[in-house]
Order: sequence, then C-alpha cells, then structure tokens
Amino acid sequence: MRTRLGFFLLLFPAIAHANGAMGLGLEMWDLNFWWGYVLVTVAMEAWIVHRALGVGAWKCVVVSVLANAVTGGLCAGGGCLAPFLHQTFVGSAIDPNPFLNSVVLLLVFAIPSALGEWILWRRFVVDGQGGKLLKTLLIAHVVTIPVGLGILLIPENPYRGFGGSVEAARRWKLREVEMVLYNYVGEKERMPTAQTAKELAAELATPEPLEEAIFYAPDYDRFSLRDKRGKPFKVNSNLVGKRIPFEEMEKFDIMIPYITHTEDGMIRGIFLDCQSFRFSYRRISESSKDLRWSFPVPTKR
Repeated sequence: MRTRLGFFLLLFPAIAHANGAMGLGLEMWDLNFWWGYVLVTVAMEAWIVHRALGVGAWKCVVVSVLANAVTGGLCAGGGCLAPFLHQTFVGSAIDPNPFLNSVVLLLVFAIPSALGEWILWRRFVVDGQGGKLLKTLLIAHVVTIPVGLGILLIPENPYRGFGGSVEAARRWKLREVEMVLYNYVGEKERMPTAQTAKELAAELATPEPLEEAIFYAPDYDRFSLRDKRGKPFKVNSNLVGKRIPFEEMEKFDIMIPYITHTEDGMIRGIFLDCQSFRFSYRRISESSKDLRWSFPVPTKR
C-alpha cells in the first residue's frame, strides 16, 4: 500500500500544477523546487483529511490530486480573470516586492482553492460531514503555506520567473520613455534640461512617474523586499539643454550616454545613437571606441 502510494505521489504531482497558487507559482519560482512544493502540498492535504475524517489514505491522495487539478483547470481556463491573477500584489509591475508577493499569492489562493476543492471532496468521499470537511480543508491550505514557502525559498535565487516578468515590464517601459524622449527632442530640437530622472519625467510629461527601477536589471535573493541596485543613474551633464546639430549627427557612428551608470567597467542605461538618432537602452564597455560623452560638434544651449 505504501509503495503504491509513494509511486502515485511521485508520478502525478504535475496534474495539480494549474492550481491557482501552484500555476502562478510556476511562473514565479525555480522550477526544480516548484515540483517539491506541489508534491508536499498535495500530500499534506491528503494526509490531513485522512487523519481528521478517517477517509482511506489511498482515496485521499486520489481526490487531493483530482481536486487540485479541477480547481487549477478552472483558474487557468478563466481567461477573464487573467489580468487579476497575474497582477503584482505588493508594489508595482516595474518595482515589486518579491517576498511579500510570494506570501500574498499563497494567501490569496488558499481560501478560494479550499472552497473549490470542498465541492469535489464532498461529492467523492464524504457523506453528511460537509462542515467538518470544509474546516479541515481550510486548515490544510493554511498549514501548507509556510511549508510550501520554505521549499520554494530554498535556492539562493528563487524568483527566476518573477525576475523575468519584471525585466520584461521594465524594458517595455523603457521603450515608452525612449519614444517620448525621441519625440520631445524632435519637436524642441534640443535635449531636455532635466538633471534627474524625476525632473525628466516632469519635463517629458510622461503619463506615469519615471521610476528609477526601470534602469536596473532585477536581482533578488530569498527575502528581498526589492531588487538589489548598484550606483544611481545620472543624466549626462554634457547634454543637458543642448541644441542638437541634426545636420552633422549622421556623420558620426558613435554612442553618447544620456541616463546611465557605470559599474565594473560597463556603462548601462539609455544612449543616443548619433548616426540613426535613436535613444536606446544598452550596456557598453567604458573602453569602447564607439563611445563619446558629448556631441561630436560644438553646440549651444
């Protein structure tokens, strides 16, 4: 009996992967440890129901996997809920709090998941004990939160998928900034007078505040409340308010840093490509021959 039970638990945790927290967790955490989280939470739920209601152990495992699969299928199939389910719970999509997002994600789906599974558990294994079953499932879902979180946070960098989502959101925002900046310069025929990212947002009249986070690559550890950041980004003072010599720019195949920071010999941030006259986010070596810190021809403010 135990051998068959162990084989079933090892073979079928994938069936439960679409459960609300489990499915979204697959996008957030390290896949190798996510499998352990699924296995343990499904097994704990089955064991708690077995102990509390005296239902057969094998039947509890089968129904636990089936219940998680059904609630997950409803969650995954509810396309109209996708924007809510994939939102950032703590912080913004650009500058989130990864640890608290993990906690909230597990808490948010604990109660509705228990209620959904309760309907299935009642149909298959319990007759006349609906109230006790619901209480047991709620306890099971709450108890598995710290256990599951402990498993998911084992790796040094547990938020691999989450970091990828944040980076995509930041790159999208950067493209918006690059386009607004390009349009501004084309209209005014000069660079902005702003000397900080905050001042630049006001001068460009961006729809939303220009968060400093968009310039950084997300970097999280287990209990990060925000990403690690190095030196602050600064506006190149050589360009502030300067008139742009459009007729001369295309002659020079060079990159001019605009909002950047330098770390470990690399300059990261928004650069002005003189030849194509485009702003773009790049990472360029300090020793690059294509790099220059001012316009290639004299210009005025």
